[in-house]
Amino acid sequence: MKTRKMVKTAKVLEKVCKILQRVAVVCIVVAVVFLGVFTVMNAINPNTVFGSGADFNIVGIGPFTFELSEEIAPNNNAILIYAWSMAVPTVVFVVLICHALGIFRKILKQMTEGNPFAPAVSGEIRKLAFISLAIGAINNLFGIIEA
Repeated sequence: MKTRKMVKTAKVLEKVCKILQRVAVVCIVVAVVFLGVFTVMNAINPNTVFGSGADFNIVGIGPFTFELSEEIAPNNNAILIYAWSMAVPTVVFVVLICHALGIFRKILKQMTEGNPFAPAVSGEIRKLAFISLAIGAINNLFGIIEA
């Protein structure tokens, strides 16, 4: 009875992981395409305004809010550099997480076959550990670059 429950749960989790992988890839592709379009728009016409209004003139630091004058408000280049510096680590993290979800799906596949303790599972768990270390190292690296 417990083996059937494990197999059923593993099948559901495998489908959820597959959906999460696809959603993550689609979101990253859409984000990179939008940033690419804005970058091309800025290259073709540097006078194109990406954001207007007071949103780009307001800086919040904790409980304090400062309103910047028009002269020192960020321009398109500063906004694009900031957006790309946020997008690159996000893409790297999502790629690593998608890879981890793929490994997790391999583990779940063994469980759907009724072999949760197959020899291949330990190797996959080891790969998950290395991906976890890579995510931590990349997080520290991009934190230093951002600062």
